[in-house]
Amino acid sequence: MEFKEPAAYVIELLQLTKRPQVTLLAVSEFGRRLRENSSNGTDHGSASIGLIYGDFVGRNLPHPFIGKYPSLDQLDQRGDLIANLSPDQLYRQVLNSLWV
Repeated sequence: MEFKEPAAYVIELLQLTKRPQVTLLAVSEFGRRLRENSSNGTDHGSASIGLIYGDFVGRNLPHPFIGKYPSLDQLDQRGDLIANLSPDQLYRQVLNSLWV
C-alpha cells in the first residue's frame, strides 16, 4: 500500500463521478510543548490537533473547527497547552454528526 498525504486522497475522491460520501478525521496522539528543549527541539506535550475533511463538514458538522483554541497564556504545571476537548469527546461529536 502506497502512502499518500490526505490532500492526494481528497483530489482523487473529488475526481470520481460516483463515489461514497467520505469524512476523513486525522488526529495526532500527542501535542508539542511550546518551549524549546536543550537541543532546540520540542518535547511531547499534552494538547494536540486533529484535522477533519469531507462531505459532512459544513453540512452536519457546524464548522470544521471543533472545540476552542487553547490559550497561550494559561498553561498546565508542565508548561503545556491545556486541551479543551478530549479525544473521546472529539470522536463522539464527529460520529454523532455523521448519523444525524
